[in-house]
Amino acid sequence: MEIPPFMLKKLYVKGSLKKTSNGVSFTLKNAIASAHLVGIDSLTIGGISCADKCRLKVGDEEVNREDIKPDNPLYFDVKDKADIIVENVDLQEGEHEINVAIQTKEVGPLTITATDVLK
Repeated sequence: MEIPPFMLKKLYVKGSLKKTSNGVSFTLKNAIASAHLVGIDSLTIGGISCADKCRLKVGDEEVNREDIKPDNPLYFDVKDKADIIVENVDLQEGEHEINVAIQTKEVGPLTITATDVLK
């Protein structure tokens, strides 16, 4: 099953790109279907590759990117929000393109692309 890009774009919570004490964070909200994340292949924000610096928080569960694997998936239910926390990234204020390439057990590879403003 292929999910159209316009639907994937809806997963990104517009206005969620924020500075943190040590980087940035943004939020995805699952509005499509329950899924098991089995990997994050890449993450770029404003052209900066930062997948190796991210972790995800879904509900009370927080995991590092490298801990999400086919034998240790992260369940992402419909209506769940996932905060993507990226450390050691210094972005300037302004508009940034965000690209997240993930792997799911149910659908396979998906790429979520969005643009947001860091204030």
